[in-house]
Amino acid sequence: ARRGSDTDGALVAYREAVACYRGDFAVEAASQSWTLVPRENLRIAHLDALAGIAHAEFARGAHDECIAAAQRMLEADPCREDAHRLLMRSYLRQGRTYQAHRQYDFCRKVLRSTLGVEPAPDTTQVYDDVRAGRDAGPALTGWRGRTR
Repeated sequence: ARRGSDTDGALVAYREAVACYRGDFAVEAASQSWTLVPRENLRIAHLDALAGIAHAEFARGAHDECIAAAQRMLEADPCREDAHRLLMRSYLRQGRTYQAHRQYDFCRKVLRSTLGVEPAPDTTQVYDDVRAGRDAGPALTGWRGRTR
């Protein structure tokens, strides 16, 4: 549906996928190596479905829904810069510039403490746009499963 530009259909499918996710796979067998790959694959698929929801809602101008989905992404993986960028863009479009600044600061702190890196150039560009009061442009750049 997403590839066919059926935003509404994609949104329904993403929501169904997110509803099916019940948490990490085989938590009770976490120490067994055979569970590692399927657990991570399912976790990534869940995050990608949340990203699909967030980007579709942003494109529709439904910024509260976009914010909710992006925050769920960050609960699962605080290093997802695409979620941080979406939050900054949504806050800016809602006139909540202060929140956009705080989001960038939070992103920078998380990346430094967790990975020892600075935000990617795409993230810094969105922040520069926020600081200048410019609309940060379309949300779909670089989201497909990218942590950075």
